[in-house]
Amino acid sequence: MGNNRKAPNKHLKQQRARQPSGADGEDAWTASQQSNASDGILSPDLANSIMEHFQAKKEKKAMEKQTKFIQTATKKLTADIAESLSDGQQALSTVDNIFAQFVIDYAAIEDEIRRIWCEIRKEQQTLLILAEKRINLNTETGEEVEKGMVTGMARAKGACEDMEALSQSLSTLPEMS
Repeated sequence: MGNNRKAPNKHLKQQRARQPSGADGEDAWTASQQSNASDGILSPDLANSIMEHFQAKKEKKAMEKQTKFIQTATKKLTADIAESLSDGQQALSTVDNIFAQFVIDYAAIEDEIRRIWCEIRKEQQTLLILAEKRINLNTETGEEVEKGMVTGMARAKGACEDMEALSQSLSTLPEMS
């Protein structure tokens, strides 16, 4: 485009150099320019053709610019979506790992609780057996004590009776003086 502007100026300089200077030269130059315009240098068809060419170039540049914008936006959106997807997958993986660890820990704690309850049950059974043995021992001991008390009371009764008999036999003896 820049070369097109220089060409008419160069052409004008050549025409001015060929024409004589003065009033007649200027009139000739003006007449020459008018005849060039009427010769079809800038005819309406040529002007329309140039306008269509520049309009087509402008539309092509706008389309290229729009296409480039769409490509850039698509790349950016694709990258953002991929990053978001990656972040989401990473967060999901983290949550899965935390949950898996929770389930393992929970199961271990539940196993420990079950083991403790089994120990408590076993100790309760042992305690029941010991309590039953104690009750049986107390019952046996109580019976032995009762027998011993009955025997002791019988002996005490016998001793009392012997004492009374002795007392009576002593009271029946003549006195010695």
